[in-house]
Amino acid sequence: MSFKTPLLLAGAAFFTLLAGCGSHETRDTPAAASPAASGAASSSGRCNSDLVQDLVGKALTPALAEESRQRAGAQVVRVVRPQDPMTMDFNSQRLSITTSATLVVQTATCG
Repeated sequence: MSFKTPLLLAGAAFFTLLAGCGSHETRDTPAAASPAASGAASSSGRCNSDLVQDLVGKALTPALAEESRQRAGAQVVRVVRPQDPMTMDFNSQRLSITTSATLVVQTATCG
């Protein structure tokens, strides 16, 4: 009986950790089916963060993130808060917006 208890506890701890890893929310937002409203953005899906530098210092909302994605000509937008894990892969079609804990935009870059 005493052998089964630690084994059951170890199994429960393993599955708890595994469930926590699987519940991470992704913040990449796919592009809308319609092309960007402004003609300033590239139609190739390549991101141009110079077009959205006015975001810095503003409070980020989902609508502002989507508008910024369109203005930059990006296919996806990624919002990164402090302590969020972030992949280091380069994606020329992605706008990455880093924010403070209170969702104030700190940087807007492509990649």
